[in-house]
Amino acid sequence: MTLQAVGDFEKIWDNNELPETETSSNFGELETVRVDGCNKLRTVFPLISTEKRWQNLKKVDIRFCDFLVSVFEVDGNGQEYSDKKVKCTTAIMLFELQKLNLAVLPKLKCVVFDEKVSKTKTVVGFPNLTELTVWECECLTDLIPLTTVTTLLKLETLRILGPVGMREVVSQGDGEADQMDKIIIPRLRSLRLSSLESLECFFCALSSKFGGITD
Repeated sequence: MTLQAVGDFEKIWDNNELPETETSSNFGELETVRVDGCNKLRTVFPLISTEKRWQNLKKVDIRFCDFLVSVFEVDGNGQEYSDKKVKCTTAIMLFELQKLNLAVLPKLKCVVFDEKVSKTKTVVGFPNLTELTVWECECLTDLIPLTTVTTLLKLETLRILGPVGMREVVSQGDGEADQMDKIIIPRLRSLRLSSLESLECFFCALSSKFGGITD
């Protein structure tokens, strides 16, 4: 699905789960979503506890959306989730997502937004994501939360180009770092960081270990 310079809307989909209809079933078959030049848009994917709309989503490409604030927005609780190192009570996993590309989004503040994160401790995960690229998103002060990083078991390529306000790549949640020794991204092979004038560290609270960077 491609949306290019269309509509005067802040949201593409409603936050509530759609009833089972032919249209809602079609959303569940989406594999690629590209959004380009939708200047009123503020968020793209609402995420709820019983999320089915994005179960086959493999590639997301979002660019030139002047007022986009977040890519994924959590609304409600996810399924029960437990991890030996990071204690979370709920989770929403996008198991099929493989590529996420974000470019020229001047108001983007976060990839995953959860206004109730301190209460619900929801983790949004991308277990099969292999490529993450962020380019010219100048308002980003960090990229993803620590709980999301723990799910990036297949990430191979990470490119961050030009968010001049970014201070750290991974943000720390409430007490999450206290349960961990280090950040491990086991398959990361290519890491490119460029024009990050404010960057202080990858993750300030812990050391980081990557699978074996060759590029």
